[in-house]
Amino acid sequence: MSKEFKHLFSGLEKQEVPLGLYDDIVFKLEKARIKKGRTGLLIQSILSITSLVAIFPVFMNVVERFSQSGFFQYLSLIFTDGEIVLSNWKIFVSSLLESAPFYEVTILLVAIFVLLESLKFAFRNFKMIQYRIYQPN
Repeated sequence: MSKEFKHLFSGLEKQEVPLGLYDDIVFKLEKARIKKGRTGLLIQSILSITSLVAIFPVFMNVVERFSQSGFFQYLSLIFTDGEIVLSNWKIFVSSLLESAPFYEVTILLVAIFVLLESLKFAFRNFKMIQYRIYQPN
């Protein structure tokens, strides 16, 4: 079968590669990479700003829920009545766990995680835009 292909393509003329084709291809790839980096930078910047703005009300909500639940009062027992806490440590730990607002803390940690990850990707996209591999003539 390979002989048939050789015979089929043997009559074709060999084409020369035009001058500057490599430069054009590399330049277009560079432009596409920079465009992708700019788009990613814009999206990640918006996400970073949004999560940064969201962290403050979420943090205030966490502090409010901690104070409403009595978590700090239970926690202060360690410093004021340490002997009682040590003798009843199982009840004390369960009281702390029951009064802790895990849902709000989870939301705060997710917002912080989103902020840090979006900043990481934003800086990576910023480097992608700044670093030029190919310099056209």
